[in-house]
Amino acid sequence: MVSSKTALILVINADTGNTARTVTVNLPKIVQDTIIAKKIVNIIIMADDPDIQINMDLAAIKDINR
Repeated sequence: MVSSKTALILVINADTGNTARTVTVNLPKIVQDTIIAKKIVNIIIMADDPDIQINMDLAAIKDINR
């Protein structure tokens, strides 16, 4: 059991120039494996637009990793 929670914040600065309709984020397998191994419980991915934010937990990363 993990005694303390660890949060990892990934900040992605994407200059969309207000013309992008979508933003694609790739989370490489090595990063997923590290998150799982270190039992990081909260992951936040943000783009330059404050309205774009993705929150994931450890269970979501495990599902993605499969």
